[in-house]
Amino acid sequence: VVHALLPHYGTHLSLLNTRLAVTFYDLVPLLEWKEARFKLGRLTKLYFELAWRAAARANTIITISDQTAQELVRFLKVPPGRIKVIGLGVDDKFEHLPTHREMPALGFFANFGWKKRPDIAIEAFRKLKEKGLNCQLILAGGKVPAIHEAHYFDVQALTMGLDNVTIMDHVPESQIVDLYNSFDVYLFPSDTEGFGLPILEAQRCGVPVLVREDAKIPPEVTQTAIKCANTEEMAAQAYRLLTEPSYRRAIIQAGIKYAAQFTWDRVADQTMEVYEHMVRSSRKSP
Repeated sequence: VVHALLPHYGTHLSLLNTRLAVTFYDLVPLLEWKEARFKLGRLTKLYFELAWRAAARANTIITISDQTAQELVRFLKVPPGRIKVIGLGVDDKFEHLPTHREMPALGFFANFGWKKRPDIAIEAFRKLKEKGLNCQLILAGGKVPAIHEAHYFDVQALTMGLDNVTIMDHVPESQIVDLYNSFDVYLFPSDTEGFGLPILEAQRCGVPVLVREDAKIPPEVTQTAIKCANTEEMAAQAYRLLTEPSYRRAIIQAGIKYAAQFTWDRVADQTMEVYEHMVRSSRKSP
């Protein structure tokens, strides 16, 4: 059994005379290529379409959410019986750490690109300040990956005139746990996610998470996140979390308990089950 961890690896491995598994994380390059503004535009989209359709012919397709599984069936015509959903895991290093800060902090941690929507986080913070609550906003993440054209929000311009805003560029892996723990509320206003792992990472750190009600994020990930219809509701929910201790405790406890089930041991066990099934199937084949 050969396992391609990315679809474009599976394009070439599909030529081998062996059982092949390919992991698909999302179909953003196919379904949202215009919004993504890939360099070379349609040519890049055509490459992804040809490569991923070839990879989709693998014996087994592993994907990280029911949402992507449904898209594989709908757009790449993969038979449901060849798809296995195995969600991601949260590293054990993500945990609540005692912290001290002068004022409550709203946090945004993602690149400043087209689908992560830091503009919505900034607008929610602005509305929260209008309610008279003294708080700060931490924006961390930086620019979009190099495969995209320069298509990101100018957070410096968007926060002009706002007090208590900290803008950080790339955050090293070694500092991510501390970053989550510096947030009292995590704003995750992304348009779309193949999974949404930061939601669970933040919850494991004891941080309530606010997402958009209309976002395309797998429901199995957002189950204990607070879903907001607009920036007004996002600001209102942040206000409630920062001023109602009992409500905040309930949301934190629910998030920690739910996120705890997403472990890498579970991912490893389920992946091994896929390999074993593929080996058994190959032995039955003539």
